[in-house]
Amino acid sequence: MRLLIYIIGSGIAGLSAAIALKRAGYGVTVITKELRGGSSYVSKGGIAAATAIDDSPQMHAEDTLRVGDELCDVEAVRYFTSEAPVIIEELIKMGFEFDNDLRLEGGHSRRRIHHKTDETGRVLTEFLLKEAIKLGVNIVEDELVTLQVRDGVIKGFVTRERGGLISNVDYLVLAMGGYAYLWQYTSNPSTNTGDGGVAIALRAGGAVASDMEFVQFHPTITTLGDETMLLTETLRGGEGARIVNEFGERFAFNYHERGELAPRDVLSRAIYMELMNGHRVYMDLSGIEDFEGKFPSVSNFLRRHGLSNKDRVPIYPGAHFTIGGLRVNVRGETNIKAFTPLVR
Repeated sequence: MRLLIYIIGSGIAGLSAAIALKRAGYGVTVITKELRGGSSYVSKGGIAAATAIDDSPQMHAEDTLRVGDELCDVEAVRYFTSEAPVIIEELIKMGFEFDNDLRLEGGHSRRRIHHKTDETGRVLTEFLLKEAIKLGVNIVEDELVTLQVRDGVIKGFVTRERGGLISNVDYLVLAMGGYAYLWQYTSNPSTNTGDGGVAIALRAGGAVASDMEFVQFHPTITTLGDETMLLTETLRGGEGARIVNEFGERFAFNYHERGELAPRDVLSRAIYMELMNGHRVYMDLSGIEDFEGKFPSVSNFLRRHGLSNKDRVPIYPGAHFTIGGLRVNVRGETNIKAFTPLVR
């Protein structure tokens, strides 16, 4: 008898889980608020994984622990940095084609960012969505979910549009986006309002006190006209972009020895302090070679607003992707008791 698994969320995590479970022979349904909403679709830079000959998962872990200011879960860091190359290899086997060059981001000591131009998240999400549909994964869009819990055990869930208790579920995977759209200045799409994973689990008795204060702020967001754009960190990662004030001064070195390649939290505070002190802050893109070829989405964004990489682009920090949330173990399991498998 085939087990039925529901996955709430259609980003890279949810679609990856759906594909793996479908291939394993399970019946899989993905339920999502918006198929192309969430953090994955607007992610720009790429995926960090130590695959270069001068790199290693241990070095990746050391970089992560260093910029984490001793607040990281060491076991989790070492697990994920060791698994990252495996995931890259698996995606390539599936047919996803990363660009040939590895890029550098702040906080990393090596080039280890695997990317697809400057829209890795969107391209990878579309790739996984196509694969999931091809495998026969059932996808339900425009829905919100409320879990039904009795005596500490999930008995099913109710959807907003269809109503009625869905109880023929063996396992449930929560793979929703975060809540950083709640901030005024943010890189997030309007779908990221926290009514997904965090709120659903909280109502069901889940432990959500796991570093809820950890909302990362991306240092380089811009708004031109009524359009907001995340200027990917890889622009600064050895590609030639510089952060300057109105006098052309690279002030970031006053705050950290690595300047524009400081960890995101440090650089965000540096830019914020400059703005609070009455300065204007810009990204200077003029030093990037083959700008349109390397960063087509940024180039098209500037062109829509009558600018090019020869112009300085005003920037500010904004709430990016949430890191805190549900308390889980390394296997991703919450404290909520699983469904009691139904006899059918």
